[in-house]
Amino acid sequence: MRSDDGAGPAVLDRLRGSVPTDVPLVESMGDVAQILDAWRSSEWVIIVDAVMSGSPPGTVRRLDGRGGVPTSWRSPSSHLIGLAEAIELGGSLGSLPDEVTVFGIEAENVDGGTTLTPSVGAAVEEVAEEILTLVSHRDA
Repeated sequence: MRSDDGAGPAVLDRLRGSVPTDVPLVESMGDVAQILDAWRSSEWVIIVDAVMSGSPPGTVRRLDGRGGVPTSWRSPSSHLIGLAEAIELGGSLGSLPDEVTVFGIEAENVDGGTTLTPSVGAAVEEVAEEILTLVSHRDA
């Protein structure tokens, strides 16, 4: 991992055991085939990714991914494919779910290391809680 680039997996770790068993948690390192396969069988996906847009570190932005992601969001990772490209490709292939909720967490440090910076760690907690609320309202 590259420090804050681990924000998405950290949210998944936080959600494990807290979401209903019928809610799959899928971690992807940018394998487009895996991403599109996971989306194909889903009506709604929630995506969490570290971004670099120039906002203060730890800033959380939530948006409707069916409209794409802002061009100012650069993925700090070395993923095979970025979030914007995956959404665009899914839309082009008709495999984008009906609902796509995207959480972008502004990274501070993407150099080597496995520890999140404090601001991103706090954002991970915030996003995990928001996802738990979304999922619980969805099941109600």
